[in-house]
Amino acid sequence: MEAYVKERDFVPPTKIFGNLYFVGTRPASTHIVDTGEGIILFDAGYLESLPVVIENMKTLGFSSGDIKYILLTHGHIDHAGASRRLREMSGAKIAIGAPDREYVNGENDLTYAREFEMKFDFFEPDILLSDGDVLMSHWFAEMGEYKTVATRIRLSDQ
Repeated sequence: MEAYVKERDFVPPTKIFGNLYFVGTRPASTHIVDTGEGIILFDAGYLESLPVVIENMKTLGFSSGDIKYILLTHGHIDHAGASRRLREMSGAKIAIGAPDREYVNGENDLTYAREFEMKFDFFEPDILLSDGDVLMSHWFAEMGEYKTVATRIRLSDQ
């Protein structure tokens, strides 16, 4: 959908602090951490905004080939929509909380792609995360330990 890549949605890429950078768009935040061994990308954003994310990474001196892990906070389209394509481009492994696996693989489509009339390429995650998992803590030296916290909100049809 064009609306998600218009000029008004552009946010300049920036170094936040240490090895943490913002490379996303206004409607869908995407952050990267430069581990020195590769990039960890947090939330891939919309498929339609992927060219902006890639260009923002290039502006900061990184490329999609540098991405080793794509960590998704949850399975909605604004966070996971570009994940499959980004994995194909980079060879990165995709990690998501175990409860959201069924959203991104299409078993229970709660990605909100249909509601926004957007495309979602379903995929099978490489890594399923659980509450309390510790992720590559030596890569986050400047930010401290990164520990997963499982949260899940279920919306009923009632």
